[in-house]
Amino acid sequence: ARASVSALETKLRETTEQLREAQKQRGPDLERARLEGAKTFKTRVDALSTQHADLERELVKKSERIATLEQEIVHARAAFDELKRGATYKVQSLERKIADDASTLKAMA
Repeated sequence: ARASVSALETKLRETTEQLREAQKQRGPDLERARLEGAKTFKTRVDALSTQHADLERELVKKSERIATLEQEIVHARAAFDELKRGATYKVQSLERKIADDASTLKAMA
């Protein structure tokens, strides 16, 4: 029984040593893989940050354009309302003149 325990202990030591050797060999590869992953992630974050900044600038431009168009709408409505009032006044003036002319013609007849 002692011999099998001793053999198992020896086998455990050998296996542990092999595992440590494998970890040492994989260590640099693992670190390199982590570094590459980090670089890829940083590149992606930088690209997304640039894209975000571009979209922010585009949003500002479009917001300014919307504000300009809203001002133009206000001015166009004011001009239209002024024209409408003028047209209404002219129509009413002509209607009064026609009514006055009709009254004058009736009075003359």
